[in-house]
Amino acid sequence: MNIKNIVPWLFVVCLTTGWIIDRNTSEVFAQKQQEKIDEKVWEAFEVSDLIKKQRSNNRWYLSFLKRDTLSMGLYSLPKGADDRQPAHGEDEVYLIENGKAMLRIGNEERKVQKGSLIFVKRGIPHKFHSIEEPLDVLVFFSSAKP
Repeated sequence: MNIKNIVPWLFVVCLTTGWIIDRNTSEVFAQKQQEKIDEKVWEAFEVSDLIKKQRSNNRWYLSFLKRDTLSMGLYSLPKGADDRQPAHGEDEVYLIENGKAMLRIGNEERKVQKGSLIFVKRGIPHKFHSIEEPLDVLVFFSSAKP
């Protein structure tokens, strides 16, 4: 029997049974399993700390949580800023922490301010405009597959 004929079958057996014969593959598998064990089951954030961190980085967006089905960030826009974000590939929720502005979603307009909670379906164009007071917006992206 030729070894070239055995290797593909051995590979299939490994895939279907979960056996691991390659040292490199087993190390990667062990690392991924450890990452799942090490991943926190909960995390807490103070919005005021996130705002300070985001401002010290001198950027408009701070990503602070990424998981398989959810990511979170803080989006801050100064008064009069031009929001140039594109439509996103994930559903999104905004929670306005500070500020006042208008939000255009598709062809509709809505005033937003502290406490406003807005859902935007994936793929729908949207942007903040007419920013009267600096905006601090918590952003929640869903990566969940329907």
